[in-house]
Amino acid sequence: MVKIMEIENVQPNIALKVERDVPDNKRRTVILNIAIMGILTALETILTTTVSIPIPATTGYFNVGEGLIYFTAVLFGPYIGAFVGGVGAAFADILGPYAIFAPGTFIAKGAEGFIVGLVFKYLQSNENLKNNWRIFTIILGVVAGGLMAIFADGVFPIIILGVILAVIIWILGLTVQKNISVKILSMMAGGMAMVLGYFLYESLILNLISPGYFSNPLNAAVIEIPLNILQVLSGIFIAIPLITALEPVVKNYYK
Repeated sequence: MVKIMEIENVQPNIALKVERDVPDNKRRTVILNIAIMGILTALETILTTTVSIPIPATTGYFNVGEGLIYFTAVLFGPYIGAFVGGVGAAFADILGPYAIFAPGTFIAKGAEGFIVGLVFKYLQSNENLKNNWRIFTIILGVVAGGLMAIFADGVFPIIILGVILAVIIWILGLTVQKNISVKILSMMAGGMAMVLGYFLYESLILNLISPGYFSNPLNAAVIEIPLNILQVLSGIFIAIPLITALEPVVKNYYK
């Protein structure tokens, strides 16, 4: 009887411990997510504002913030990717002389981060990609590098960067990470959403917010399309090596 009572006394304690651990784990995850979002959002703002090139034709600017958005969305998921992309990049607009673009940036880059994370999550389970990853990697290297060279508009250093991008994709994809093609496809999907978002904002919405801002809104929006595509490709150029280097660390600590 004594032994039975001991077992009966122990079991509730075990159950109580499990119940206490579950909220603690959830709380830890929430705190960790908030910390990650805060740090990466600040980095996105800093990166976007410090590494940028003004575009007089559209009064906007070329920046390398896409790289961090892609990095975040792939490693931390669509929601954190959306927050970092939307809030971090919009703050960069507000802090600079581009506040008029902040609403469009918030939506376009928030959608970009969300779509990258969501598409990556979906494509990871795609059997066709898993079975033919070498072919997809080679094709994506050609496409990404080729597009960068095409939209370089004859600027030789950018053409060289396009070639380097293709080589990086091939080397990393064929020797280090088998699922690199999935990451690149996800980034391209999110990037195209960003390009479309800015096009719609500049051609249809911006003049409603600030009448007369562009004398020809459609023309300004069209001019920016190749520059935004180049920005997407630059983001891939930055994100792929970063993800390759840091993914094992993130997976080890962020579970």
